[in-house]
Amino acid sequence: MHRNAPGLPEFDLGMGIHLVLRPTAASPPIPVSAAEEMEKLIINTALICGCKLKAFFAMTDHLHVLIEAKNEQHISEFIPEVAKITEDKIRDNGPNHSMDHFRWNTNIHITLLPPWHIEILASFVRDQERYHKTRNVDQELREVFQSDTIMES
Repeated sequence: MHRNAPGLPEFDLGMGIHLVLRPTAASPPIPVSAAEEMEKLIINTALICGCKLKAFFAMTDHLHVLIEAKNEQHISEFIPEVAKITEDKIRDNGPNHSMDHFRWNTNIHITLLPPWHIEILASFVRDQERYHKTRNVDQELREVFQSDTIMES
């Protein structure tokens, strides 16, 4: 399900942070029906942490979150919080407790971006549906991000 960050006021920030969160192998697929609610939670969490959501996209096997942040402290506050609130929202979304065992993989792919690359990556995140017609998330991480930058949450 494609989600763009709503038109929030622009403000000058320092760096971009792109996260790719993936469920554990034992977890059920991400319910894309919860994408709109997750996006609202991420927008609020970003603002509380001094960040701004630039792009968001949910698929059944991964979640993209792209934010702008003023400094590293804001990033360190945002990442664990966004993992927790989205995991909680997904768990609460399943009928008959079907999502109770949902967990994010503790390895979160992180890409740090200079300010001039944020809009380029935002476009890429918003185009995920088309991109994944020919590639899976493992190929994406290898081909596009070429990095093994992983943070344990």
